Amino acid sequence: MTLQIIDRGKNKLYPDGNFWELSRKEENNCFYGVSFVSSIKFIEENLLPFYQDVELILGLSDNGNNSIGQRMQELMDKRVLWVNYVENNLESEFAKRILDGSLRLRFTKDNLIHSKIYLMENKEQNTYQCFTGSMNLTETAVSKNFEQLIWDYGSKNDDLYQLYKQMYDDIKKNSATYLDSKRLKGFLVKDNSKQTQLNVYTDSVNMLSNSTDADEKVNFPSDEVKVYLNDKTKEIQNGNLGKKEAVTVNQTIKLFTELGNLRKEKTLKKATSEILNLNQIIEYQENSKKSSKKKSDVDYFPKPALIWNNEFEKLFTAPKVGEGGQALKQVSLSDEELKEKLQLFCDIVNEYDTYKLSGEGWQTLGFLLYLYEAPFIWRVRDLYDLADKSKHREDVPIAVALIGQGKTGKSTLGRRLAAKLTGALNFTGSGEFEARSKYVNKGISDVINEYLQTAGPVSPLMIDDVRPDLTTRQYFEDMIKRNSNSITGSMPTAIFTMNKEDDSKGVVSNRHEIARRIWFLSFESSFKGNSKEGDLKVDELLNRADSDLYYLCQQLLEEYFKDISEEDAIKIQADFLYPIKKILKDLLVKYDLFQEIEKFFEKDNYDYALYRGK
Repeated sequence: MTLQIIDRGKNKLYPDGNFWELSRKEENNCFYGVSFVSSIKFIEENLLPFYQDVELILGLSDNGNNSIGQRMQELMDKRVLWVNYVENNLESEFAKRILDGSLRLRFTKDNLIHSKIYLMENKEQNTYQCFTGSMNLTETAVSKNFEQLIWDYGSKNDDLYQLYKQMYDDIKKNSATYLDSKRLKGFLVKDNSKQTQLNVYTDSVNMLSNSTDADEKVNFPSDEVKVYLNDKTKEIQNGNLGKKEAVTVNQTIKLFTELGNLRKEKTLKKATSEILNLNQIIEYQENSKKSSKKKSDVDYFPKPALIWNNEFEKLFTAPKVGEGGQALKQVSLSDEELKEKLQLFCDIVNEYDTYKLSGEGWQTLGFLLYLYEAPFIWRVRDLYDLADKSKHREDVPIAVALIGQGKTGKSTLGRRLAAKLTGALNFTGSGEFEARSKYVNKGISDVINEYLQTAGPVSPLMIDDVRPDLTTRQYFEDMIKRNSNSITGSMPTAIFTMNKEDDSKGVVSNRHEIARRIWFLSFESSFKGNSKEGDLKVDELLNRADSDLYYLCQQLLEEYFKDISEEDAIKIQADFLYPIKKILKDLLVKYDLFQEIEKFFEKDNYDYALYRGK
């Protein structure tokens, strides 16, 4: 132990002082302290058993080069952690004392106080003792660091006590409430941790101020904020920040303008809930960094993407750098507009059936249904595990492959229509992998693996012109099986187009282990008549297509999965596309259009094993 304590009353030095032995006097029942740092464990073990009333003022930042970032992180995220501890440990002494008001935590909201003060007294008696110096309330500071304290004690009538009390009160005036009974009771919402977290963030946002005059407000000087935002925004755009710091930067950006001033109150209220989603979004952004030297796997990911927000149980759109994700924009269409878009959906299916030498409307509809349901395929997988054991999550395909000869319109469906509807406009071609490595199939397999395991995104990964022999590779089969079997909760899917070749390398694996996890859809027939005639018709249809119907279906699917009936659960287990079939059928029936593609709906899902090459 290297704690030196000077007993000023006796002019005595304790070169290896024991803080607890000297400070814990039976007559003292109140502890008032100022320390830069401390912890729940330290407070619970070393203060609460010995003092009936405890009030601590902790430092919010060290005013270093990153003071704004540290203050923001402690104000937002660390505060949430402390509240979560209370919520999840209500029987702990720490929680009980916070809730009954005998433990109060505050923090320095403007200027940091470097002096540490520990004032102990008795409410009924007239005695006190006070320690001032360098020691923080941490186990390391008390027992390991080289620290110094001055120890005074005596009657509360002494002038020295009045000076210490005035010093403590002055620091308290320059602090704000971190946790106390009044605030905590307002934070906690029984059996709703998400709302509790939102309450803490809202309260923290309401504390922010650009003025030091406001009581219980935390001052973030606009000039410091402006410099911080300028510097850190450049760093995050260049991918130079770690996840933790990137979250803090994005929090600050959400709450302050580029001039360093607080955003308008209306914007602040909106920002509060969006900040909750930042951790998940930053995880996706961090995985999507670009390297100027070499493309990484994540450079092939779709951007922008839909993200599943676990906190709000809703779809969010991916953010731009420096912005939080936005809840999915609600599509509002008039009856006339919706009927027109449903008619276009039917026309595209029928174009692939009527204007081909051999009709392929069945697999075309199957692909569109899968595409529309893709952001919720993971919900279907989870439901399979909750039902009986006749089927499992791996019976729901996590990828769909459009396979066949060239000039059959499969890439048109995939590269043009799918990318247009989902917003993933950088549909990747397999040729891009050749520049990266001669092992193209291995590179594609690695990218798929990386994307499937990325937290948050639920938009499909799309790769054009994949060689069918990819599916015969053992590493690919192992990757598909591993992800299909192990990933629970939200996950994206994949879409491939494959040009069937005449040589032996064009063989597609039809092994059960692959076929149950990847849905193969065969496109073999060319369009009738002039080779351009059908293409021109397809072009005209696709040029009119937009994402409105697609995103309307996402809204309806989101609502549908909130409360699945037992009857529907059985139907979903029988057909993984049942949710989107039900939603689209109801819409088509409502507008008297269902008969146009009814024959495809009534069939079982397309089976490549039965119809390959026909």
